[in-house]
Amino acid sequence: MKTVCVCSSFKFYKEQVQLRKLFKAYRVKALLPYPDEAFWIRKGDKLTLRNLGKYSRSKGVQIAGRVSRKHLRKIDRADIVYVISKRGYVGKGVCMEIGYAKAKNKQIFSTEPIDDWPVASMISKVENPDEFLKMFK
Repeated sequence: MKTVCVCSSFKFYKEQVQLRKLFKAYRVKALLPYPDEAFWIRKGDKLTLRNLGKYSRSKGVQIAGRVSRKHLRKIDRADIVYVISKRGYVGKGVCMEIGYAKAKNKQIFSTEPIDDWPVASMISKVENPDEFLKMFK
């Protein structure tokens, strides 16, 4: 069974939740980003950014670094990386994850074409979730 690591901005958390359900229906093992509760309040398929004023910059960087390293380990365990790029947008963290995956010789798919050309050049193929999941039938 192939393992897929999903990379996505938390702006698209609702899409991540929908994708998780779709992957589960296809019995695809999916590794998704997990919103750290220090930054996010999670209610169902909605995320709300916490008031981060209580954190110093160094503490915020420390927490963000921990979350990023955890997700990079998921990329290491995956066979394929699937990027949610709604309307061509991927955040800075996702750009870093795409570069990391490319350096690890992972095959990288994206839901939509990515606006940033250098980042787009690292994508193996653009496929919506239904097209992407056909390879797992």
